[in-house]
Amino acid sequence: MSNLARNTRARNMLFVMMTLVSAAHAAAGEGADGAPGHQGTWRDGLDADPRSEPPPRPSTIEELERRFLPNHEPVGDLHSAPIRRDERVEFTRRVASGACYAAVAFAPEAQQVDIDVFEGDRRIAQDLRRDPWPVATFCASGTGHVTIRVTGVRGSGQVQSRLLVDPQSRAHALGPAADPLHNRLLAVQRRTMPRSTGSSPVLEHHFDSAGSTTVVLPVPSRGCHAVVAAGEPGADHLTMRVRRRSVQNLGEDRRALAEAVVGFCAEAAGFIEVDLMLLRGSGAVQVQLVTPIDEPPE
Repeated sequence: MSNLARNTRARNMLFVMMTLVSAAHAAAGEGADGAPGHQGTWRDGLDADPRSEPPPRPSTIEELERRFLPNHEPVGDLHSAPIRRDERVEFTRRVASGACYAAVAFAPEAQQVDIDVFEGDRRIAQDLRRDPWPVATFCASGTGHVTIRVTGVRGSGQVQSRLLVDPQSRAHALGPAADPLHNRLLAVQRRTMPRSTGSSPVLEHHFDSAGSTTVVLPVPSRGCHAVVAAGEPGADHLTMRVRRRSVQNLGEDRRALAEAVVGFCAEAAGFIEVDLMLLRGSGAVQVQLVTPIDEPPE
């Protein structure tokens, strides 16, 4: 055998051996020198990349809402109750046709809670992810009530939940004609103050039972104004008191009807506090400042 043939054969054998060694190192995730190879480095680097880590756990339901629903507004009060595995917590909220909503829950001591939204017997949204802060979004196909159901899956503790609305979607919804409660509010306004020329945005509060709540309304200018409120069927025993700076009583309506009207005159622009009280029943109540008016309604 010539020297050239022997050298060629030796190089071929060396190449085969090096190829086999490299393949073995690659399978083990190492380079030829025993250090981590390209494949192992890529995998380790990906695991270490903070972008591949799950987001930090929210510490409050408010943080959850700011993170995932920064432009949404609460509908009604925060609902809070203890929950354990396989237990359910339910509450209802009123929705407007065409508006878009998000139902959220937060159970920091549990490992997983699920949330479902029902329109009658029909499920319209749910979140079954394996975490204790579910978010279920939907747009209402009609004006009415939805039921939010929170179910304990793993762990136990206190769960907070509520419904939020996208205010931009509500502004572009089908409008007052599709909302019987808003029609009732407008009817009260037109009957008691037919010559009013403007009004503030409508605020809505849902009473789960008899109780009270306070809302703050801006008064844009001096002059005479009125606050009107109307409740849906079931929320028809309302009283209302209007205050300024928490101490000055500007007026009250104690008739305990499905509507309430309080007129007052202000010497300057500012804010008023409106105490709404539902003496019995449950349901949604809308309230609005009407301004300006010629004189307070009787």
